[in-house]
Amino acid sequence: GPVDQSDLAWAYPWPDAPRWIRAMMLTTLDGAAYGNDGASGSISSKADRAVFNVTRRLADAALIGAGTMRVERYRPMKAKPELADQRASLGLAAAPVLVLVSQSLDIPWEEDVFSQSTITPIVVTSESADPDRLAVARDRCDVIALPGERVDPVALIDALEERGLHR
Repeated sequence: GPVDQSDLAWAYPWPDAPRWIRAMMLTTLDGAAYGNDGASGSISSKADRAVFNVTRRLADAALIGAGTMRVERYRPMKAKPELADQRASLGLAAAPVLVLVSQSLDIPWEEDVFSQSTITPIVVTSESADPDRLAVARDRCDVIALPGERVDPVALIDALEERGLHR
């Protein structure tokens, strides 16, 4: 039968830890991470989406790659009035912030997520990113340019934690 959102929250709690990373991914029986339409939504069920939503509901950030953004076209991350008290009681911002990782900065900047999210999205790239594309990114969102030629995953998580994004 249907699962209540509070039951799911109980099944997928956020631990009391200095930082916590939760990875969410779908695959088909043959190992594909997306359906015939090139998107993951076409292979997810109502139950998958419920788990995805409840785990993200109390996150500090949603971390995705630029390829995911180009295909999935994320909608704005907005504060939900019905979650305001719960998020505030946990010391969380009004809404999760979208964190987009991209070396190339080939990002669909026209998407509403960049202009209509409650909290300005963050783009993480490396210092070696194309300067012109980096300037475009800085005009549209917060940018973290990490040292080196590529985005180092440990440095990425450390940089997010320094900004208070622990979940």
